[in-house]
Amino acid sequence: MPGAALKHVVALALNVDDAEVGDDASMDTVGAWDSLRHLYVVMAVEEAFDAKFDDDEAVSVTSVPLLRAALERRGIATGE
Repeated sequence: MPGAALKHVVALALNVDDAEVGDDASMDTVGAWDSLRHLYVVMAVEEAFDAKFDDDEAVSVTSVPLLRAALERRGIATGE
């Protein structure tokens, strides 16, 4: 899904309304974003943006800003 909006992809992975995933959304601010759902978030972002995170990075990208930064380091636009 090239050009997909990152927050929308995160919301889909968390099975929440897009409005619940703001610019600074994280595991600390979105109730549905627990450790299991985090795996869904990482896999959804990897698929949507054709990216691959190594294990260390996958566990550390626990917020929308961190996900956006990780994608931007790869030269991938997040659609936002």
